[in-house]
Amino acid sequence: MRLIDFFDQGVLIDPHRAAFIDDERAFSYGEAKQHSHQIANGLIAEGIRPGDSVAIYCPNNALAFLCILGVLRAGAVYVNLNGLSPIDENIFVLQNRDVRHLFLHSNFEENLQEITQKATMITAITGIDCPIGGHPALLEWMQDFEFHSPDIPQGPDDLACLFSTGGTTGRSKASQLTNKVMETMIANANHAMPYSAPPVHLIAAPFTHAAGLAALWLFPVGTTNVILPRADPERIMNAIEQHEVNVLFLPPTVIYMMLGNPRVREFNYQSLTYLIYGAAPMSVDKLHQAMEVFGPVLTQLYGQAEAPMM
Repeated sequence: MRLIDFFDQGVLIDPHRAAFIDDERAFSYGEAKQHSHQIANGLIAEGIRPGDSVAIYCPNNALAFLCILGVLRAGAVYVNLNGLSPIDENIFVLQNRDVRHLFLHSNFEENLQEITQKATMITAITGIDCPIGGHPALLEWMQDFEFHSPDIPQGPDDLACLFSTGGTTGRSKASQLTNKVMETMIANANHAMPYSAPPVHLIAAPFTHAAGLAALWLFPVGTTNVILPRADPERIMNAIEQHEVNVLFLPPTVIYMMLGNPRVREFNYQSLTYLIYGAAPMSVDKLHQAMEVFGPVLTQLYGQAEAPMM
């Protein structure tokens, strides 16, 4: 299966269910699918071909996920850019991955001139949340393109994503994640962490890493993704109660900050099924404390960029 096919499974479960909710907007599964068709058709109209690299430079945002879906729908390769990395590192990623189209959020508009000067393979730029440097905003740009699916055929060994490694042994490298790799991740994750009904997934850690991968593996079970702009401990605790969150990924440092917050016991966490942690070990004392506060829901994942999550 193509990676985009797993999102379409979520659409079949309930096209009216919310797929993405952030502070400014929400999109149902049906709406997100239609928009992914428009974005894919727009990319194809601008010369993007199957296997071309398309990057998304954005903080946590529902519109970023529409872009991911559109890239995959076009048969292109999704390249993640870490908004916390220095601009020199992200320009290297753009150059090294031969990125042809860039979706850019206004948070990073100050880097536009340097990007266009140095990442010369880029042939088109689309503003994600607003027009940027004379380039159109996503929601306006995609209105020029059809709602029908371009239906680009792909095989299991075709690339879906180029995911950056951590760079602990030198400069970050591009992990080549094929449809088969992503299908394996999705099968493993949903076998290890099953659900009896479509869950609510909270994205607070950067979507360019494990939190975004969790969204991908939860698409076929029809999850609703509630997206926070950043991993603010008190906002996370409030969102768990407000949205009756079932699953989220956090690095141990954020869990420690939540445990140290004086309001940590004021919120209701009974909806939680899995509080996933990874990317670093967690101390035994903090693990016991977290289980006492949040319940027996702590779930540790092991993975690597080349073969993500378990």
